[in-house]
Amino acid sequence: MTGEEDGSSAEENASKPVSQGGVPTDELEDDLSSEEAVDEENGVPWVENGEGAAEIEEEGDFAVSEGEGFDDASDGWVQQGDSRYYIIDGVAVKGSLCIDGSWYRFDVSDGRMLTEWQSFDGKTYYYDPESGALTFRNRCIDGDWYWFDLTEGYMWTGSAYIDGAWYRYDLVDGRMLHGSQWIDGAWYRYDLVDGRMLHGSQWIDGAWYRYDLVDGKMKHGWQDIDGHRYYYGSLDGKMCFGKQVIDGGNYRFHARQGYEVPYFRVYLDAGHGWNSSSSGQWDPGSLGVGGVEADLTAALVNDVAARCREKYGIEVVTHTDSSSVWYRKRQNQAVDEGCSTLVSVHFNAGGGSGYESYIHSYNSPEGSGAVQAIMHRHLGAGIGLKDRGMLRSELAVVGGYLPSTLLEICFIDNSFDMNAFREKRDRIVDELADGIYEMSLTDACIGSGF
Repeated sequence: MTGEEDGSSAEENASKPVSQGGVPTDELEDDLSSEEAVDEENGVPWVENGEGAAEIEEEGDFAVSEGEGFDDASDGWVQQGDSRYYIIDGVAVKGSLCIDGSWYRFDVSDGRMLTEWQSFDGKTYYYDPESGALTFRNRCIDGDWYWFDLTEGYMWTGSAYIDGAWYRYDLVDGRMLHGSQWIDGAWYRYDLVDGRMLHGSQWIDGAWYRYDLVDGKMKHGWQDIDGHRYYYGSLDGKMCFGKQVIDGGNYRFHARQGYEVPYFRVYLDAGHGWNSSSSGQWDPGSLGVGGVEADLTAALVNDVAARCREKYGIEVVTHTDSSSVWYRKRQNQAVDEGCSTLVSVHFNAGGGSGYESYIHSYNSPEGSGAVQAIMHRHLGAGIGLKDRGMLRSELAVVGGYLPSTLLEICFIDNSFDMNAFREKRDRIVDELADGIYEMSLTDACIGSGF
């Protein structure tokens, strides 16, 4: 994340933040008196107004003088060439004067009206280029926004609370700051368009950040938000996703939402069934002497999931009812539910015999080989049939985001295979649960989800 340091320090900010727009500011100094003096160099009388002047309400048109002096000029505005003056009793006003409710600034040497940026008495002001009136509140000047004090009109620097939001103005030139700003040892974020301080979660340059809901400071470390726990980088403040090592411990965060999830959570996919091939439809899968594949996979998955929970306390996600989705979206569903690993259970068909397993032929997520090796070995120990090998194929359910494997338990259209399955079903359930537990202890089998 890129930012701009405005160079503030504790000393420079000792008097800020001061609120504008409803929050009290310093009172005006009570020095609004006018004094008549004499220009020692030219011997011409003039009115000096200092930081303030007695308010003079002048009505009617501006007066105009043709000559160099003002002895014959009427009180009011006088135009001489490109310069404007304000005359009172034949005297050109110098300094600051309030006329008809607006403040103006006149050169302290010759009395001509000044416009645009003016600095005096340690503060900077801006006078309208056309009318010369002092600017109050906010104004865009040469493409940058500035804030001018509501009471005295001086240019604001530092932090200002305006109409219910905080803004930041450069400590040197007073322009409104945007984006990320380093202030008094902490990062803050200001809207790129209107400049207001941002709070809460913010998406910036491809990453999520968190800013305090009250003071706007960037958050770091562990944060509890809306019932979930998140972690933001100790240095850069970025929200963490996927597998992370924090203070020597292993953690995993949702691949898309960023909140902490169990380090291992398995998605057990029952092959076929509801919505597998088309929405709202039930896909039976293969049929054979053993029955209907979708029924067999659903029952087996439910039993394995129950054994994992009861024996090992492992979190298991299953969708053996109408909550299931199209088989091409099951990887995506597993990620959405915070899973780290996917195992898909099927029964084979086609006249063969034995068990086999698959990973994707070209889109196999990292760690799939470890998942396949563990689950293939445990399936073989449970079923006791011919080992047809650990294979690769373009099977969408095992391609994408999570370390995955697809198990073909045995052939549903082979009586010998199905008899073996029925006789050893409890052992198969135990072995598959044991394999899942072994995966939970094997870091290579645990994916981030992206």
